[in-house]
Formats: sequence, structure tokens, C-alpha cells
Amino acid sequence: MSHLEVETKFELSVDDFECLKALGRVAHYEEQLNVYYDAHWKLADNAVTLRIRFNDGSDPVLTLKMPISQTGTRRVMREFEIVLSRNEAIPFRSHHPMRIDIERELPDQLGEYLLHLGIRHVHRVGWVRNTRLVLEIENVGHIELDRLELPDGSVVHEVEIESDSESAHRRLEQIICLHAPHARPSSISKFQRFRHATNVF
Repeated sequence: MSHLEVETKFELSVDDFECLKALGRVAHYEEQLNVYYDAHWKLADNAVTLRIRFNDGSDPVLTLKMPISQTGTRRVMREFEIVLSRNEAIPFRSHHPMRIDIERELPDQLGEYLLHLGIRHVHRVGWVRNTRLVLEIENVGHIELDRLELPDGSVVHEVEIESDSESAHRRLEQIICLHAPHARPSSISKFQRFRHATNVF
């Protein structure tokens, strides 16, 4: 249910996105709908994400992501995931509720951090659509290419590395920097991008 996620993420130009897409084989393709929750933007202000993600053909997943550390382009996050349709303790399961009661509707392990922030209820604040391509780079590893559509009509392209292998992580980062010369480190989450696009502060 809980694990550490080590990620390196870059924002890309459209041309760089297309160049990277041509480097390997598309191992997986997803059309995602990310539905976000917050309480007066306390989560966004603390770089925390609470979302329900929907993929065609997959069960919806409730995710809480919390920052642990950041060094340069590398971020470490604590991530809790619950597959909603497989967890009978979650009363709202397969739809996206307007409001979630942290104490009554979330497991203790997941809700503890939110309660520590003084958050007892969250409300649905909106959603974004994301197209994800998981690209296999032969003999090295995988990268994730994202095309994110924001509420203001803008589109953001990103590439993300998630690997437990330090050598693979470094090699993939070198490949990205070589083939995507305009790539720049992305230090904010998709949820924070969503918040900025709504112009609500």
C-alpha cells in the first residue's frame, strides 16, 4: 500500500517530446483522468497530491503522494495507493465523490498524514486528462512520456524516470538530456500545475 518513489522529471518542448518518443518501443499506453482533492489548497501548498486516477479498462486508484526530499532533479516521494474496487472499507469506491471525510472514509495509515496537517475533509477541486506513453529504451530501462491537458487550455509535455537502479536512472537521464536539448527540470507536480492553471490562490 505504501512505498517510496524516486523520480526525475523534465518538462519538454513538443519537438523534444517527439524526439524522445522515437527512441524506443511503446511498451504501454494510457489515457488517464486524474481527479484531485484538497482543503483550501493546503495539500497543494505542501506539495502533497490526493487524487483518484481512472484508466480505461483498469480499476480506479486512490493515491496520496507526499514529498520526502529533493536533490537537484531527483525527488523522493512517499506514495500510498488503494485500488478502490478491491477495498470494501472505502465507502465511495468506483466513483469520484464531491467530498471525502478523512477519519471515516480513509484507512488510518493514509489518513494519518492528512489529519496531521489539520485536514479532516477534502473536496473535489477538479480534474485533468493525461496521455502517458511508457517507452522502453533497449538495454537501459523505461521512461514515461506525459501529455497533460490543463483547465486553462494549455498543454504540458513531460518525461519522467522512475527506477530503483541508480545506474539505469543516471543513464536514462543522460539519454534524455542528449536527445531533448531544451528539456528543463520540472520541480512541481501535475496537481500543482493544475492549481496554477485554475488561478486560485
